[in-house]
Amino acid sequence: MSRFISLLIKFLVFFLPLFFWPLPLKFELAKVGLFFGAGFLLVFWLLTGFSIKNFEARFQKLDKIWFLWVGILFLSTLINQKFPFGFLAGGYRHQSVIFFFVLGLFMMTVEKLKTKDRKTVLKWAAIAIIIEILVVYGQWLALKLNLPILSYNQRPIGTLGEPNGLAGFFILGLPILTTIFQSPLIPTFAIILAIFLTGSKAGILAVMAELLVFGYLWKKKMSFRKVFLSTSLILVLVIGVLGVYLEKGESLYEDRWLIWNLGIKAVQEKPILGYGAEGIIKAYDKQYQQIDRSLFGVVIGRSHNLFLDISLFSGLIGLGVFSFWFWKRSQKVIKKENWILASLMGFFVFSFFQPIGVTHWFYLVLLISLPNS
Repeated sequence: MSRFISLLIKFLVFFLPLFFWPLPLKFELAKVGLFFGAGFLLVFWLLTGFSIKNFEARFQKLDKIWFLWVGILFLSTLINQKFPFGFLAGGYRHQSVIFFFVLGLFMMTVEKLKTKDRKTVLKWAAIAIIIEILVVYGQWLALKLNLPILSYNQRPIGTLGEPNGLAGFFILGLPILTTIFQSPLIPTFAIILAIFLTGSKAGILAVMAELLVFGYLWKKKMSFRKVFLSTSLILVLVIGVLGVYLEKGESLYEDRWLIWNLGIKAVQEKPILGYGAEGIIKAYDKQYQQIDRSLFGVVIGRSHNLFLDISLFSGLIGLGVFSFWFWKRSQKVIKKENWILASLMGFFVFSFFQPIGVTHWFYLVLLISLPNS
């Protein structure tokens, strides 16, 4: 593995969650820009550093399944979208066809990291997570002191731009911290507190799932497991109750049940290949018009459910291929590093209720690819 590519991955894993443009304040767009910049360097290295034969040899069976899904997504986008929307960029999150293609290349590259580089990548990820936790603590304190800082309804947004996305990042980060520090207590309570401060109910549900899995994995190794588990579960219960009050009321357009119901209706109208990458915006515009509720000035670019999003992107065919890839990849990872099972469970719960940003996608790929190195 080239030292340059190893440094590129370490750079991205550290800066991607922390990077944003200060003037004007941009979060997701800045991260997408950083991701594509690193992706350009990766593609350039692949094209110049490998012959076609060696490049093809890098593909594993699961990689082929991923790129099959990207191919289905490309076909759907070709049918439904005008260039470049959906191909190069588009929508609020800019998760275009090229985004998922480059993400797959990073997945392949991370798999080839040496053991030493793998450990270093996890350390850089842990540092980024710790910095994010400290940022949340600082933002919460600043809000309590009525200092003029950017927030979402007086809730910390970290460097990810919104509270729920911040909670999702911590869900993926919890297993990384526990692995690096070889101790579950301090990182677990630090992240639970950070999620509590964001007021994210989806984050609270996800961390409950993680704690249950962690408890199962540690039950034979920890002499204090009963105290730890009982304390953690009681704390999560308290956080859950308080989180209901911390979470602001949903708007007329952001009702989860309404969004899911309209999303299912949209899938029924185009069940085979869906609407293409970032085609969810047009799908929801149409669905809201049909119930006489115009989305004037409001953009709904996600259904707040990953698998419904995939169905809207690439139809039921794409959903089947993506689900098969996710299931097989999870099985392969758990056999080698079962601590990642907790993160995948937490991420699965979180993604059932919240949109997934570029940082979540990259860290998910990181977690499911590193055990193969």
